[in-house]
This record gives sequence, C-alpha cells and structure tokens, in this order.
Amino acid sequence: MRAGVNSRFTVVVATVTAALLLALAVPNLGPVVRAARAEGTWGTFTAGRLSCVTHPGGHEACAWYGRFATASGAREVSLYGSARDTMAQGQALKAVDVGRPAQVYTEGGSNEWILTFALVLIGLVLLYPLFSRLRRRITY
Repeated sequence: MRAGVNSRFTVVVATVTAALLLALAVPNLGPVVRAARAEGTWGTFTAGRLSCVTHPGGHEACAWYGRFATASGAREVSLYGSARDTMAQGQALKAVDVGRPAQVYTEGGSNEWILTFALVLIGLVLLYPLFSRLRRRITY
C-alpha cells in the first residue's frame, strides 16, 4: 500500500471531508454575503426574551429573541450577534432580514462570511488529492 497524498485512503477521507464542508458552507453563501452587506428586507426587531447558556469555564453566550416586523407582517426570530447587554426587554431597533427564517441582523451586518468562505476554501483544497489522482489516470 502506498502512503501519501494519492493513496486511496487519503483520497476517500479528503473527498468525504470536502463534501461535508462544502455541503455545510455552500448553501449559506448567499445569506452570509447579504448579512455582511446588511442587504435584505428592513424592519424593526423588538426584544422579547433573553436566552443565555453558561459554558464550562464561565463563558456565557446569550441571544435575544423577539418580534421582527415589516410592512408585510411579523414573525418571531433571534437577533444575530446579540448579547445580554445588547438590548433590554421591549427595546426596538432597526434590523434586516437576509433570508434566514429564524434570524435577523443589525445595521452593522455580520462577519460570519469569514468562517463560511474559509470552510469553502478548505473544502476545495481537500479535493486536491481526488483531482490529482484523476488527472494522473487521464494523462497516463
């Protein structure tokens, strides 16, 4: 059995990992780009309740849930990037719906595109062993 970049095991593991990463990241490309640019349907988010989780080591992650209202209706959502001190219950702020069913963003948008693009890039790089093996088979 040959070891290295083109071994069958390496090709299979890299291809499966790439497929999983790309399956997670590619469907999110549109929403993360719109979120980064704060592009979408604008409305008002009104804070209803705060939900917090304390992780081992004392780190606390919180999110505000509430009502997002536009001219065409309203729905219950969470506010991306919110924390305990972001808002107070009943407080309203301008927010944008970028196409995610349960999440809206503030005027500042988000930086989540960085992770999504990194996952796409890693997925594409992990396809190298497969394409290298296929290229060798075609040229020889």
